[in-house]
Amino acid sequence: MLTTFHVYGDESIAGNTVVYGLVIVPEEKLELIETILGDVKERFKASRRTRFHCREVFHKDARRKTEWSHLTDDGAYELALTITDNLSGKGLETRIGHVDRRDIKHEIPGPRGHKSIAINDAKELIPFAYQGAAGQLVTNDKYNNNRCKLWVEPNSDIVRWFGSRRHVGRLLKTNFIDSNTGSIATTMTPENLDSKERPVLLELADLLAYCSARVLENMYTTKRKRHGDRVVEAIYRSMNPRIGKFKQFDPEKTKEVVMHPRNYKT
Repeated sequence: MLTTFHVYGDESIAGNTVVYGLVIVPEEKLELIETILGDVKERFKASRRTRFHCREVFHKDARRKTEWSHLTDDGAYELALTITDNLSGKGLETRIGHVDRRDIKHEIPGPRGHKSIAINDAKELIPFAYQGAAGQLVTNDKYNNNRCKLWVEPNSDIVRWFGSRRHVGRLLKTNFIDSNTGSIATTMTPENLDSKERPVLLELADLLAYCSARVLENMYTTKRKRHGDRVVEAIYRSMNPRIGKFKQFDPEKTKEVVMHPRNYKT
């Protein structure tokens, strides 16, 4: 019997680094993973239904407005580390797509018949980061044949997109583009695109994306690492994502289509 995989996705931006993270859970492991996450929340004196969101948990001013207000900074980091430690070896897999805004030297050419796009806002790079993560699944026979159910953190931000304006959430679908004809085939779309449902395991995708973006961005700084930076690195190592990094081709030297799998280095 073929396994169905539930894939949970979220994005994060740190400086010039844009990351989209995917946490992949075999369907038979869903109940176990949700139970472990709920148990950790209770251990840290919150309810099982309390939302874990990095921008709230890791930042004092935001944290004090939530059910995590009783945590110190150290307690918040301990919570996150406990989550990843308890999920280690439980069957999760992780992927991230990574775009470095510093690498975007030219307008990004669109598929045949579409305008190019000049990046003015890092949010416009989220769909490219997503493709870097999701492309690793559609090219792997383990996940092929419509065996993945995708759930993404709802995002209603509007960005410029090859001559139009689109909601970011509507661009988070997995496409193959034929570089000869320019035709687009969609192989995976979010299950919650219209319902905006937020399954609890999206919290793990948030943790993956948040920590990955900061680790990758910190590679460009010579500042002394703070305790929080070291904890984020530990979480990143524990979640151990495989990376697909977007590589821009010089439009003067190639006719490659931007979303083609060859544009990503893994």
